[in-house]
Amino acid sequence: MNVLSGIFQNKCPQCGKGPFWAHANPYINLFKFGGKIYDRCSACGIKYERDPGFWFGAMLISYALNVGQFIILWGFYAMVLPEGRPVWHLILAIIGTSILFFPVVYYLSRPIWIRFFIKFDPDIKAEPNSFPAELTNK
Repeated sequence: MNVLSGIFQNKCPQCGKGPFWAHANPYINLFKFGGKIYDRCSACGIKYERDPGFWFGAMLISYALNVGQFIILWGFYAMVLPEGRPVWHLILAIIGTSILFFPVVYYLSRPIWIRFFIKFDPDIKAEPNSFPAELTNK
């Protein structure tokens, strides 16, 4: 349960203490901070971006989250709304929800992706000199 709560609470994938995103609200983080992600954890010092292009894999997670969102919307459309509605209503609903929830999907895709590569260890201790200068001056 610590891994799931860490994803939703904006925490480091390794130690679960430091922040992952610049802001905990996905809408504020995307529109005010431009989707800024920290380079390193402020608690354990782990570098978030493993190598250049590392976050391209998060697009697969984003795709899967969007497909899940579309399936839920289609199920709602098929079970709750009366029959005989035009298909373009569903298409417009899918487009609208994907635009509305884009910041949330973007916000969740990176922490889910990085957890495939970093083991959660709440007892990890940071090396005293492992922090870059920009983290030690704050």
